Parts: sequence; C-alpha cells; structure tokens
Amino acid sequence: LSMLIENKGFAKYHVVAKKFGDEKDDSYWWEEEGPESTIGQLRMMGLIACGKANFGSRRYKTLIIPKDVRPLVNKVLSL
Repeated sequence: LSMLIENKGFAKYHVVAKKFGDEKDDSYWWEEEGPESTIGQLRMMGLIACGKANFGSRRYKTLIIPKDVRPLVNKVLSL
C-alpha cells in the first residue's frame, strides 16, 4: 500500500507484481477460501482495485487505491 500511496495512489500492475508477487495461483472465485497473494488479499479487502490505463501510446494493467480509501490508508500507514 505504501508503494501505491507514494505514487499518488496507483501503479502499473507488473511493477507491483514483480516486487510482491502476482495473483496467478489465486482462485478467481473467493467463495471458499480467500486469495493467498498480497495483491489478491488487498483486492479482497477493497483496499486496491485493478484496471487498465493508458500511459503514452500503451495500455497497461494498473492497481489503484480508490480515492475514498486513501485517507484511511494514509492514517494506518502513519501509525
């Protein structure tokens, strides 16, 4: 989360996945058991969302902290 906060609340997915691991081994359906990956756990809690954004002429998969959640994340990170 601090990595995303330092980057104005968003980052390219592959940059975060390279550092913390991706979700490839997580089940797509979280009914029985939750994801094991860091990204998957944060998504399940609603702290980050996954989407796509244009950077220059390319389109990238991105991770964002929703604007309404950022104040809470900032408060927790400053403890």
